[in-house]
Amino acid sequence: YGFDVKVYSKEECEELWMHAFLDVAKASVNEPVLIVMHYNGGGEEISKGIIGKGLCYDSGGLFIKPGDGMKTMNGDMAGAGAVIGAMCSIAANKLKKNVTTIVAACENLIDGNGYRNGDILESMSGKTIYVASTDAEGRLTLADAITYMIRKENVDSIVELSTLTGSCATFFGKVCSAVLTTEDDLYNKIADKSTISGEKYWRLPTFSEYKENIKSDVADLYNSSTNGAGGISAGMFLNEFKEDKPFMHIDIAGTTYTSSKSDGQIKGATGYGVATVYYYIKG
Repeated sequence: YGFDVKVYSKEECEELWMHAFLDVAKASVNEPVLIVMHYNGGGEEISKGIIGKGLCYDSGGLFIKPGDGMKTMNGDMAGAGAVIGAMCSIAANKLKKNVTTIVAACENLIDGNGYRNGDILESMSGKTIYVASTDAEGRLTLADAITYMIRKENVDSIVELSTLTGSCATFFGKVCSAVLTTEDDLYNKIADKSTISGEKYWRLPTFSEYKENIKSDVADLYNSSTNGAGGISAGMFLNEFKEDKPFMHIDIAGTTYTSSKSDGQIKGATGYGVATVYYYIKG
């Protein structure tokens, strides 16, 4: 497609100390991989960073989902699909831009080797995470992906897309996706593209009180909210790993699949986020 791809093995991820990501994957016979993609069409300019959640299947782990809730969990990689689709579009149209994308790909399953509710994990950043729920796994994989992007790649900002929470899917339905960021300029660059892409976004609050939902007495962070506001708390959790980079989280849990055809969309997977990322990179 015209962009470079490097796939890091489980052993290479261990050398990078990506234990939050790797612990999510421990119960699956399919080993995790970190996929790093580079498109260099913009000369010497600094790349924009894009991350997509790549949970190829999510059972919920020991915090197992109900049977009906697992039927579509092969779609928990929609964020990854969106950023890969966007990279193909960017390369096909030969945009004069630089972009780096990352997918931490794995499955969240169940066996005796799996991680457990109550475990304390150490992330690549060095921050420790108390596992309040093994079904809040995507943010663990994304935390290490964010740290890798910041410390190993030269990017000026990070936009991340993920089917992260049922909370946002319930609240916004199929109409729009939720955004959490403290960066007004970054948000505006995405929101302004809605009139072109047809993909709608709505910004969530980042009041400091929400940070209390992810504070732990025995680790740096909880991986799941202790006091409601699940979608906001998940975004606030990821925000803790941004270091000094402008960062924006997009929760596409409700918008990645539709059960009916419309004028602008076939029935099934929507590819939500592909057009937004493409136009965001194009500028």
